[in-house]
Amino acid sequence: MKTSKKLKNWLYSRIYPRLLTGIIKMIFATLRIEAVGEDRILDLRAQNHRIVYTVWHGRHFLVIPRFSSPRVCVLTSTSRDGTLLADILKRFGYAIIPGSSHKSPVRALLTSIQRMKEGMDLIFAVDGPTGPIYEVKPGALFVAKKADAFIVPVSFSYKPAIVFKSWDRYMLPLPFAKATMVFAEPFRPSRDLSDDIVESERLRLQETINRLTSEADRLAGY
Repeated sequence: MKTSKKLKNWLYSRIYPRLLTGIIKMIFATLRIEAVGEDRILDLRAQNHRIVYTVWHGRHFLVIPRFSSPRVCVLTSTSRDGTLLADILKRFGYAIIPGSSHKSPVRALLTSIQRMKEGMDLIFAVDGPTGPIYEVKPGALFVAKKADAFIVPVSFSYKPAIVFKSWDRYMLPLPFAKATMVFAEPFRPSRDLSDDIVESERLRLQETINRLTSEADRLAGY
């Protein structure tokens, strides 16, 4: 039993991050990528505005190689899978903010705000880390409000692709797939933290990312 546990820990800490990083780079190099609305974020970057990119948990494959930068941070869970993802993201140059939706959600959000005030952007899987699928949680809005940042909703689709039977219906593009990424108009949420305002903005964001996902699916032919 102890040997089996040590083997699993070794695989997750040493082998899987290297293997999966190589697979991601290999697939990414073959993709035919169409970006729709990406010019909308160029002005924000030019004016040095901070950005919170909001995505669905199951549609973030293209995020990893496309947005890689030491000036971008990502929240990851402290579970074994979350730690594996963090190790992969580090290999792409991202800054990692570990946090648990059960143990330390407030600390993770406060750390995110601090990193953004220091000049970093943030990628936020708004229905993660455990769902429900396609249901926005308010954390990204809270961070954007406190950091005075813009929210940029974005979604992705691919064809051909594998869709796993996980809670998030994770979509993995196959090599040489057509990949489509669609950006919505950036918006800066109000500084108001009242329940009614947050809920209204949460529903707006949820509707926007769902619309982007449908558009990405249509453009990719999925």
